[in-house]
Amino acid sequence: MQGVLWNVRESIRVLGTLPQPSARNVEQMTRDQLAQCISEQLANGLDAMSQGLDASEIHRLVIKEHVKLQAALLSGHWVELLPGKLIFNRFCGEFFGVETDRVREAYADIAMRTKPAVFQDITQILESFSQIATTSAGTAGIAGPGLA
Repeated sequence: MQGVLWNVRESIRVLGTLPQPSARNVEQMTRDQLAQCISEQLANGLDAMSQGLDASEIHRLVIKEHVKLQAALLSGHWVELLPGKLIFNRFCGEFFGVETDRVREAYADIAMRTKPAVFQDITQILESFSQIATTSAGTAGIAGPGLA
């Protein structure tokens, strides 16, 4: 049920986003007309959001997520549906009783000791950024003011 809750919360977060207001010919509007235009758009967005998040829609969403997760548990595909970050956070806190950052650091330390090449791609990317920054800084004075 915790997985159902997590997935439903994420759906609500996505569905509960208001569209950004826009206006055509805004240069020709008065301040009051612009305020009215924005207010109407927000009111319409709120109406649509409240319809999409009413009790019957939430009930349908919970049922859908529950059925989907039950099927995933039986088929072995649950890993694809359960939010890994939340499970990791809960596992660290409730099972180990430590902060997630400490577990991540320990994991990285172990990875670096056992397979130091695992981070080689990241190291190369960071080194290339450093080279670009160094090259840019060296040529900034040559390019002239405002051209770098």
